[in-house]
Amino acid sequence: MGLDVTIKQKKLFKKPLPFEVIRGDLSYGSGDAYHRLDEGKTNEDGFILFNPAHIGRGIGVEWKKGEKNKVFLRLPFPASEEDVDDFYNVVERIIAFWEADEFEQDGSILPVSIIPEQRVHIKGFNLETLNKMCSDTHGALTLYCAMNPLNLTVEEIEQFTVAKSLDNFRDYMHEKQSIDAYYAVPRFYGIDNNKIMGVYTVTEDVVSIVPKEPYLPFGVELEVDEWEVCLFSQTRNGIVGNCKYEDFISSVIEFSEYDSTHIVFKGLSLDKIDEIIDKYRIVCP
Repeated sequence: MGLDVTIKQKKLFKKPLPFEVIRGDLSYGSGDAYHRLDEGKTNEDGFILFNPAHIGRGIGVEWKKGEKNKVFLRLPFPASEEDVDDFYNVVERIIAFWEADEFEQDGSILPVSIIPEQRVHIKGFNLETLNKMCSDTHGALTLYCAMNPLNLTVEEIEQFTVAKSLDNFRDYMHEKQSIDAYYAVPRFYGIDNNKIMGVYTVTEDVVSIVPKEPYLPFGVELEVDEWEVCLFSQTRNGIVGNCKYEDFISSVIEFSEYDSTHIVFKGLSLDKIDEIIDKYRIVCP
């Protein structure tokens, strides 16, 4: 669910839409297969915009360099009021540059003059969407946001079910996504007897977000036989060793909850990494 807008240039002599017009003063990046943002990068078909002052759901942009005909924008729901304003600010910049007098929103052609009214309407609709989505949730609720996915806890779901404004939702998304940390995802390798091993990498002195229990990311269909953690040392510029995932998690004593399925911990010292490997190292036969 989200807000979809397409803006077309209808002039006879068309001018390309510059990246800077779309971006304005927002930050940008490109999402990877695990819904993590690679900041400062774009891909062939577009990019994701976000406001570093209040990092929320992110605005998806379908655009190619030299584009003269149309641009597609998408804001996922539920979004914060600030997300909505950022979204329509992008719409207005593009409309002004191409001197358009209308735009397509969710399949309907609307006049530019209706944007102020739509800002108010969409903000209210997002509060209703947040309330309903949370009240209808039975168990986990995952939001794919600008920087990385967020999995709401039961307490957060209950709080947002009865929220009277989007303020706490905005603050929640920004607080989580503004942490300067590596959001770890697994890599998969074939091992003996046609088995599959999933491996998370943790690096010395790097604040990291890892799952409490390893899992397959959305869209990945594999039967994983073993889960491990690979420990990398920047001091030694190499891999120190591997250990079983459950052994690693039991060794991380100082951590805090990131979301319902992840923890975040300070970068491990080399001494701590050596301690883990000395105790739990997996020795290849």
